[in-house]
Amino acid sequence: MAILRVGGTAVDYELGLLKKILALLDMELSQVNAAIKQSQDPESDGLLDLGEFLIGSGFVAVQRYINSTRVDFGVSKEDAYDKPPMFNKSISTVAAINAIANYWKHSSDWDERERKGEEPSEQGSSKWTIQHLESVGDLNDYPCANALALMSPGKDLALSNLTSVLIEWREGLWAGRSGTAE
Repeated sequence: MAILRVGGTAVDYELGLLKKILALLDMELSQVNAAIKQSQDPESDGLLDLGEFLIGSGFVAVQRYINSTRVDFGVSKEDAYDKPPMFNKSISTVAAINAIANYWKHSSDWDERERKGEEPSEQGSSKWTIQHLESVGDLNDYPCANALALMSPGKDLALSNLTSVLIEWREGLWAGRSGTAE
């Protein structure tokens, strides 16, 4: 879906769709967080896994937006993933989001290999994902939730917090593409 400019303002239909999906996931996540506070053992109750599932799904939806936007702008993955805002000194927030989404989508493959006594693949996209996950930080047992918490300091644990980062990133892509952010 193309992003249009009207009077210098971005008309980003796909971001609107993403915001709706993230809002739905955030409503569910809010209920899970409330249940976690009430639970004596949220892990045994499956609440932490449910939260991780919701957040992982949200990261995949955000990844879809990122890739759709960069393709619309004619920007390579490498260039798009290097653009600010930066998550830390070694990785952009968009690259971190992409790595978390890839982790969420492919971690079952890695678990299968581990059960067979094999290491996760050290080639191609698996290697890239592992390297980028390590750049994000110590994500431990619930990497999607931990990454979202790191990306939302001082804010509620909500996927919608990522939209401001996406807008900043999109505007940087636009400026690099057209020479001006309009």
